[in-house]
Amino acid sequence: MAEPAVFEIGGVLRRYDWGSTSLLQQLVGAPADGRPAAELWFGAHTGDPSPALGTTLDRVLADAGEGDLPFLVKILAAEKALSIQVHPTRAQAEAGYDREEAAGIALDARERNYVDRNHKPELLCALTSFEGLCGFRPVGDTLALLAELALPELDFVADLLRGTNGLRAAFTAVLTHPVPDPMIAAVRSRATANGPL
Repeated sequence: MAEPAVFEIGGVLRRYDWGSTSLLQQLVGAPADGRPAAELWFGAHTGDPSPALGTTLDRVLADAGEGDLPFLVKILAAEKALSIQVHPTRAQAEAGYDREEAAGIALDARERNYVDRNHKPELLCALTSFEGLCGFRPVGDTLALLAELALPELDFVADLLRGTNGLRAAFTAVLTHPVPDPMIAAVRSRATANGPL
């Protein structure tokens, strides 16, 4: 029997620490249990496919001879700041996924970077007040800001920005800094004293 051309699919709650403890639960009519729910997924992603027609959407599509669904709709409810995300090109995603599969890295391993072969372009439609950042300031503007801040704790960032492959080197150094607390405290103290940067 052929599947109907249009059918209802369900959403799947994804729980991450930065999520709301009530908004998505309220949206789907589930009781708030105090645990954060950050994303509500609608799609055929193998990590959490939508319920559909008594099975899951990925199986419905496979049974119909269809390929992968080329998008995943997510409704996000952020109660805390999200992590920094870097999205690869399609070629990078495919090569990275294949490399990690060949290395035998489990899909749920902490050191895994590519859980599928998709490049994950995104479109944001905010339903409530939301602030998002995309990309980096031009290096010259960042150097000017660092000079204005005049924080010795950030001198190493300016030095790296002026060097070869400066943006990558500076960003990597900040993210992997072994003792970030003094740097964070200095920036926080300056921001509190002077307002937004």
